[in-house]
Amino acid sequence: RWIGRPRRSTAPVGGLTPHRERERSTASARRRNRLPSSVVPVSSSPSPSPRRAPAIVLAAVSAAAVLASAGTDAMFLARWGAGKFGLALLVSSALLVPVLALVGAWLDRGDRGRVLLGLVAAGVVVLVGLVLADRLAPALGAGLGVVLVKQVVATLELAFWVQLGEQLDAGQSARAIPRLAAIGGVGGALGGG
Repeated sequence: RWIGRPRRSTAPVGGLTPHRERERSTASARRRNRLPSSVVPVSSSPSPSPRRAPAIVLAAVSAAAVLASAGTDAMFLARWGAGKFGLALLVSSALLVPVLALVGAWLDRGDRGRVLLGLVAAGVVVLVGLVLADRLAPALGAGLGVVLVKQVVATLELAFWVQLGEQLDAGQSARAIPRLAAIGGVGGALGGG
């Protein structure tokens, strides 16, 4: 039993940051009908809200994936012709199984956010390497492009959805995933258009 009033701690309530503490107190005041619903707390951070960030990332990745895939497919067709395109897709699809198994294991063992950032960095390196390969050895660059871009796209999508799945509970997933899939489709359409 407390004698008198407990001391006030200067630490954030429940380990929350000041921004989260403000959101929590605003929501609590709304529940007690002390604030009208039109009052919205002002965020001090210029970054997009946590709800919008995955949508922006997915739209950008989808648009980039379509652009990169279309570009490498066109380069391959120009350099090698349509006769060998099926073989290139077969090799790319066969490589997807071990690559996705390796990335999946990496995602299970590591910090998923850092793995996703590492895969983005690796994707940038691969794309820059393909541009250089196209300048130095166009036929080799076109052949590698079809195979590698599909690997990069598949690994980024896997890492994105695994990271998102870690962030959402079942109820949030049921609401968010259809919207995100639609936004990804729009990003892909913008990348292809």
